[in-house]
Amino acid sequence: MSSIEDFLSSIRGEIEEIEKEKEDAKKKVDEFIEFLTSDRLFKDWNRYYKLLYDVQNIVTPLVQRLIAFEMSIRKAEVSAPVSFTGREEKEEAVPTVVEEEKKGIKQRLISLVKRKKKEERKPAQATELKSLIQYGQDIIRRLDAIWSEYRSRYYLIMFQDTEEERVREQQSVLEFVSYATNICADIVTFVNAAYNMRIAELESKYESMMKALATAEIRELPVRKYATS
Repeated sequence: MSSIEDFLSSIRGEIEEIEKEKEDAKKKVDEFIEFLTSDRLFKDWNRYYKLLYDVQNIVTPLVQRLIAFEMSIRKAEVSAPVSFTGREEKEEAVPTVVEEEKKGIKQRLISLVKRKKKEERKPAQATELKSLIQYGQDIIRRLDAIWSEYRSRYYLIMFQDTEEERVREQQSVLEFVSYATNICADIVTFVNAAYNMRIAELESKYESMMKALATAEIRELPVRKYATS
């Protein structure tokens, strides 16, 4: 297997790993929701904090990855040469093609992928990425809020409710579960969007390289010369 085939295979493998990671993340959120809606919510504080910690460890790293991705896009935009428009852009592409003809297949693939990335990173995508980062950061703030809110409600129930009268617990359950499950719904939305964005980036890279490889192979097909009598 060539180095190019190895690289293509690694992209497919990374996509599969991301899909698995996404499903695992959603299972952890489902597990947290299941506990929130159980009768153990304000009875097993240790379990609550464990599940909340697991959920926070889903959102925070994803936000950090998105921020790093946004910074890489900005860095690429700053270092990119001044673009041309209209006729000038078409004329500029000609020497690039001629130069690529002198390179090997691998170099042509890398060059094409870089151009493809540049085309895809439009202002609309940058705006979508920024909005997704803000969405994730808002979720983190809300998770921090229910971390401390749970503690307050837990002690309120413990010291002011009696076995015969559980009014405060019932009220806390209604309010807390409603708010926390809404956060969980937003987490699932965020997880899907963040992972799907990464998968789309990899699939685009894979597709670009496959197209470039096919084009390179066609260009390099030998032409049979027939002898003339």
